[in-house]
Amino acid sequence: FPITWRQASLAFVCGSTLAILVAIILEMTLPYLAYLLLEPFWYLAEGFADIAWGAPGFIERLFASPLIFVILAITAVEAPIPEEFAKALGIPMFGRARIQNERQAFAIGLASGAGFAILENLLYEGLYASHNGWGWGGITLLRSIGSVSHPLGTGIMALGWFRMRNE
Repeated sequence: FPITWRQASLAFVCGSTLAILVAIILEMTLPYLAYLLLEPFWYLAEGFADIAWGAPGFIERLFASPLIFVILAITAVEAPIPEEFAKALGIPMFGRARIQNERQAFAIGLASGAGFAILENLLYEGLYASHNGWGWGGITLLRSIGSVSHPLGTGIMALGWFRMRNE
C-alpha cells in the first residue's frame, strides 16, 4: 500500500472535519462576495421586479434575459470552488518529507476526499430524510453517484500539488 493506516486516517479525518468546516464557511461568505461584485449589474434584473417566481411568463423572461448567465455563473462557482479548495487543505499538512511519491500523494487525496464525501452524504441524508420524507435508500443511491467525484478530484489535486512541489 502506498500509505500507512495512520496517514489514511489523518487524511480521512481532515477531509471530514477541517474540509467540511472550511467549505461551510466559504460557501456562506461567497454569495456575499458575489453580490458585491455583481451589484453594479443590477439593471440585468430590473425586468423581474414586477413578477414573482412561478408567475406566468417568468421562465420565458428569465431565459431571454442576460440574468440567466449571472445565475449560472454563480451556481457553477459557489459550491465547487470552495469545496475543492477545502478538501485540498489537509494535503499540505503532511509536509514535504512525508509524501514521497505520486502514488502516496494520490492515495492521501483519495482518503481526504472520501472523508469529505461520507460526511457530506450523511448531512444530506439527514436533511432530506427529516424534511422531505425521502427514504434513506433513495438518497444514498442518488448521492453515491456523485460521491465518486470527491475522492477522485481530491486525489488529482493532491497529485498536482505533489508535482508542482517537486518541479
